[in-house]
Amino acid sequence: MTWTHRLLFCCLIGCGGDQEPEPKGTAEEEEVVEECIPADSCCMVCAESQACGNGCISADFECSQEPGCACDLVDVCEEDTGADE
Repeated sequence: MTWTHRLLFCCLIGCGGDQEPEPKGTAEEEEVVEECIPADSCCMVCAESQACGNGCISADFECSQEPGCACDLVDVCEEDTGADE
């Protein structure tokens, strides 16, 4: 194989180079970090109900409001809820 053929071959499929491809992580290896909402950024924290817009409604109802400043208790950072550790 001549050097021009090798050059063309490398350009078409790659020569391998010195760089190793980064390993692809599996879904199990990737840690999902969910962020909590600081309580002081909520206008209302809904404990036995659900957040709906700027207020709380019964968990039995479906919210039809745009997202607002009310937060569900489960989304608020634990240190802000006063819960015992």
